[in-house]
Amino acid sequence: YLGYANLKGPGGRTGSVLPLATLEYMATLGRDNWVRVPLRFSTGYLRSNGPVMRVAAGLAFALTPSVDLVTELFAPTVWVTRNQTLVSMDLALELAFRI
Repeated sequence: YLGYANLKGPGGRTGSVLPLATLEYMATLGRDNWVRVPLRFSTGYLRSNGPVMRVAAGLAFALTPSVDLVTELFAPTVWVTRNQTLVSMDLALELAFRI
């Protein structure tokens, strides 16, 4: 997973690329599989800050047989920086293409 992090920096807000390794399980709801529940665990490292850990759950809606609209509605993230550990709650909206 490759994301963007908008962080508090020494002179205001600063941005950084956030690479994460992610494990995902898609639980199905019902028989038709057009709505599913993605469950994710991610870990990575934010350059100039430190390790990051994230768990997430949401809903995935099948738009076509190979394209999903995926939401992350519950996504607490732990950020370990040089002098403190921070926790944030995040939201996400993505398009997922199945190969």
